[in-house]
Amino acid sequence: MNKNETLIQKREMLRTMEEERKAGKLTEERAKEYDTLLAEYEDLAREVRMEEVSKLLKPFQPEPEQNELRDLLVKAVEAREQSKAQTVELRANETMTTDVKSVTPLLFQQLMRPLHEEFVLNKLGGKVLMNVQGEPIFPSIAALDAQFVGEAVALTSKKISLTAQKMTPKRVGISLDVTSQAINQSNVNLPTEIVEGMGTGLTRAIHQYIFSGTAVGGAGDSAMKPVIDAATQYAPADLNLKLVVGLESKLLEKNFVPAQMKGAYVMGAKAYCALKSTPVEKGNPQMLIENDMMNGYPVIVTNFITPDAIIFGCWDYLAVAQFGTPRLVIDPISQANKDVVRFTLNTDIDAKLLLPDAFVAVKAKAGA
Repeated sequence: MNKNETLIQKREMLRTMEEERKAGKLTEERAKEYDTLLAEYEDLAREVRMEEVSKLLKPFQPEPEQNELRDLLVKAVEAREQSKAQTVELRANETMTTDVKSVTPLLFQQLMRPLHEEFVLNKLGGKVLMNVQGEPIFPSIAALDAQFVGEAVALTSKKISLTAQKMTPKRVGISLDVTSQAINQSNVNLPTEIVEGMGTGLTRAIHQYIFSGTAVGGAGDSAMKPVIDAATQYAPADLNLKLVVGLESKLLEKNFVPAQMKGAYVMGAKAYCALKSTPVEKGNPQMLIENDMMNGYPVIVTNFITPDAIIFGCWDYLAVAQFGTPRLVIDPISQANKDVVRFTLNTDIDAKLLLPDAFVAVKAKAGA
């Protein structure tokens, strides 16, 4: 029964009671029922009229757009008002692979937007796997060499050497406290700040885990630590074309082809600035780094690597994975004594050098 039908039914009931009252047959019990029914009828009639007006105005009003940032704010307000933690529903909208029906939730894409826009691996074209289920394994096979032999001479049987690199989840998270007053006084700007702030925090943590060359909290050693540890040391005077071309030469000698495997230089700010001001050769106006290219390869600078270090590698052989569904919780309880709402995002990531030999590095000598 719709609202109009219910309204008609209540109107008939009221008419019957009106007739009873006029005839003096309305008992005290029925009088109370009449008052209750009249109040219900008036409320329902008001709702029906408002709906009818809304239908008349709808063609002249723009359709509201779905806004996940506003949804995030609404959840925060609900959490504060109900004194109850709210878990944000992350709706899936993008399938990343064909064999796994895993998705990057829409809100998570927004939370990670600074990560993807500024992520070094995106510039390098490395493997970034989203919403991975289970434990990804990357198998590799050793090179097989053919033989020249004479007629009717048996070939030497070869054995296949199959190795695999595994990735395991490592938790990374960020927690952000926002006052209730800030939430109440903001409609759009505040959720944007929360989203971008969380994204920036995750960006920094993941970059540090990949490039820092040191141990990173509970994640352990960074992915690039073995490469940085094995780096050849150079003196400032040796920072020249021969040095940077020598890095490419080391990979070519190992049968890697950087030009086909997303070859690129990644370096710290100190090395980057020095190379930008170092001529290709004495008297030549061209610098070693021109338009963020050097020796025919892209140059990426990041502050998360040792400032004077330079890594040259085939970046096809570095993979980063984000596991499962990220968890975003809005909590007004734990900081209630300060009237603060806490936003907490947790997810799981890992980074792995699939073939460490595909990367070489140099760094300045101590004290240089």
